[in-house]
Amino acid sequence: MKKFLYISTLILALFCIFSICAGAQAKITTRKVKLSDFGTKVTKVVLTGSDIYDQALRAEITRRWHVSPYEFISGGEYAAVRNSDKYYFLLTQDSRARKESEPGITVLSLEKGGPDDPKAPNETFEVVSMPLCAAEDPDGREYLFLPAMLDIIQQFALDAMQSDRVGYGGLGVYAESPGKLSGRDVYFAESDVSPDVVPDQTWEARSIFIIGDSEADDIFAQGKENAVVSYTVTPTAPEKNSYCYRLLISADTHELFLCRRNRAGATGKAGFQQADFKFIKTFKKK
Repeated sequence: MKKFLYISTLILALFCIFSICAGAQAKITTRKVKLSDFGTKVTKVVLTGSDIYDQALRAEITRRWHVSPYEFISGGEYAAVRNSDKYYFLLTQDSRARKESEPGITVLSLEKGGPDDPKAPNETFEVVSMPLCAAEDPDGREYLFLPAMLDIIQQFALDAMQSDRVGYGGLGVYAESPGKLSGRDVYFAESDVSPDVVPDQTWEARSIFIIGDSEADDIFAQGKENAVVSYTVTPTAPEKNSYCYRLLISADTHELFLCRRNRAGATGKAGFQQADFKFIKTFKKK
């Protein structure tokens, strides 16, 4: 009888523990779930105070933003409502890498509003952040690529609503799709390529080209069919711990095919590396 009571008590205790654990697991909210309201909540687009940039941002948002309601706000208004979970925010901000003394690049980020408390179930978090340009003295190419950045951010958010792999993996995982480059012409602007790169004579046979900056920009501006164009974001004066971001974006569909980064300051190796070309060539049949 005592043995029966002992076993019964043990089973009951295990059942209680299992129930508690199952209940705890049920309360876990993944990023996919947290993003489920993205299409219905207002995305507040934060203006920077720069007339030229804000004019371009307004124009492109009006033309291209289609995944959620939106409205424009000032930086001061953003500061007042950023902790509200009623909104998402699209903002342009300077970003400083770990151990950089000053922000090296400017990024375009989509955030979900909420409290800063990591224990809060509705805490704020960054949905995605796109490297946009150098924080100081950008060269102006960011205006050409801004429409693509907005399209990529929107598509990333939609895909993250369907997949936690996307939401937690970030742009690096999301963009790594070199197999899709088959049948496309890949154009690298000369200024996007590291000086250490030694061109391979077989590249052109695989439709991989290094061309002048203006020619590459024209291809992208024209939205050339099946063309993919390079874009790099590097601090104007890289420090030891600065990063260079290397992107490949299709001119016609604005798909992101590659997003990688490497330290640029210590070695001065900004731009696409020899290993990038080798990697792309491996997947590029024509």
